[in-house]
Amino acid sequence: MAKNKKNKQNNQFFLLVVLPLLAIFVSSLAIYKGLQNYITSSHYFKIRDVVIDGIADARYVECMREEILGSNIFELDAEKLAERIKKRFPTFYNIRVTRVLPSKLEILARERIPVAIVRKEVYYLFDAQGVAIASFPLNALLNYPSIVGLDSRLPKIQVGVSYEVSALKIPLRLALLLRVRIPALKIVKIDATDLDNLVFYLNGDIQVKIGNRDFEERLNLLPVILKSLGPEVSNVLYIDLRHKEPVISFKKNDSLRSRNLGGT
Repeated sequence: MAKNKKNKQNNQFFLLVVLPLLAIFVSSLAIYKGLQNYITSSHYFKIRDVVIDGIADARYVECMREEILGSNIFELDAEKLAERIKKRFPTFYNIRVTRVLPSKLEILARERIPVAIVRKEVYYLFDAQGVAIASFPLNALLNYPSIVGLDSRLPKIQVGVSYEVSALKIPLRLALLLRVRIPALKIVKIDATDLDNLVFYLNGDIQVKIGNRDFEERLNLLPVILKSLGPEVSNVLYIDLRHKEPVISFKKNDSLRSRNLGGT
């Protein structure tokens, strides 16, 4: 008799508690699966618009758009996409991918600014932070100053790697300032053989001695000096910005004459 009563209680517990909970679980699972199927397959959540900010090169933008458009916005892994962009394009950093429901993706990227090249077995293009962002064959025509005099100071270079080498960082800082402060001037070479006395070359033959400090202050003088020289600039051998009063040396008829700025 006690056994029948216990079985009856178990049956009642199953019918009143377990079965309803099981029904709720199965219903919830079905709803979840249905919702998941709708979210992952619905055209409503397919990416139709990709906004990319901070990437100037249209080829990169189109390449990424072609890869992303039509993907499901929930199935897209934002972190993996950011990592994939970094690996594919070493010039980009600080990439942030944001979903804007229901069908928009925003990508904010910061692009490294190339400032100079270093010649090894190929040309390596560097940004101001010392990151090798690209490589080119030696016969490539690149509109960046070449840093020379570092052959024995640099390890083997790999694209995407940051080089914390002071022998490289100092001339790269100068290259960035040259790009920002006097973009109209054609700087063809930066000689870093003597890091205490950096030299760069205008138009291939005019030597500018700038030292290793006060780059901004000294570069501010250069446009003024060149403007004051007028047609005489074609006869300049070098401009020395290391002194309080910059020194300009001329070459004419195989003779050399020098004067301070404003003097003879």
